[in-house]
Amino acid sequence: MKYKLINPINKNYNALETILTNRHIPYAEIQHYLNTTDADINEPSAFGQDCLKAAAVAAISCISEDKDAVVIVDCDCDGFTASALLINYLHDVFPT
Repeated sequence: MKYKLINPINKNYNALETILTNRHIPYAEIQHYLNTTDADINEPSAFGQDCLKAAAVAAISCISEDKDAVVIVDCDCDGFTASALLINYLHDVFPT
């Protein structure tokens, strides 16, 4: 298998540091990245607060006007799971 690292190998980094820096995590932020707090996870702006508000308004509008809606799925493990949870929840709360 062929591969190419984004950054050159730094002999002072361990394997994890090399992987994370090649995924654009700055070296100075690696410890914080690996040891997040609730403040990091629960910050709405981390998920695009304006996008979340727009999505909520669109969902409420569809529900209140009895319109059809489309759920766009992020095709990875957590995307499928989150989408399935959302669709099942909406179906349970607003059965057709």
